[in-house]
Parts: sequence; structure tokens; C-alpha cells
Amino acid sequence: MQISHALSHPAWGALSAEISRMARIRGTEIPEAWVGYQQRVLEYISEVIEAGQADGTLRPGSPIALARLYFAVVSSFILVTSVAETSAEEGWPTDTAEFLEFVFDTFSTRPRHIDGR
Repeated sequence: MQISHALSHPAWGALSAEISRMARIRGTEIPEAWVGYQQRVLEYISEVIEAGQADGTLRPGSPIALARLYFAVVSSFILVTSVAETSAEEGWPTDTAEFLEFVFDTFSTRPRHIDGR
């Protein structure tokens, strides 16, 4: 959903990059709307992870820690693909399907790169 949203709204990547830049400046206050957005997204992702752990499809671990990791990885992909000029030679995935396969393999209890599915 995050990637689809970012592709549908190209300015989202620029906004995310600007908020990330602001967050690195000591003493900067992040807009309350952004903080609330992140909290809602992390709660939702945590719930999805808990459900996936319960049915055995997602790896064990702290749901909130895994949600934060997932959010960071997907947000980074959105930033890199929507803002920066990158290429496959630089080691960045440039294809959404390739990236989603990486995410699947990272969070699944049945990574495709191991069992070939």
C-alpha cells in the first residue's frame, strides 16, 4: 500500500525526504500531523505482523520492532526511487517487484530465495 500510494502521489516522496531531512536537525519539531500519521501506520503494520505471526507466515519477533524495520525499509525504497537518481549498477533495487521480493524474503517464515517458490 505504501509503494502504491507513493507511485500515485509523486510528491509524497519529496515530502518524506523533507521530513527525514528535518528530523536530522537537532531541535527541529516534526509536524504533529506527520507524527500522528507515522503512529497510525506503525500500529496498523504491527497488527498485520501479529496476524501473520499467528498464522505462521511472518517471522517471529517483536511486532513493533518488525513494523519499524518494515516501515524504514519501505520508506527508504520510496525515497530512493522517487527522489534520487539511481541505477541497478549502484546496488539499489530499481524494480518494485524485485524490492517486494526482498521484503517478502526478509519478513516471511518461508523465503523464496531458499525454497524456490
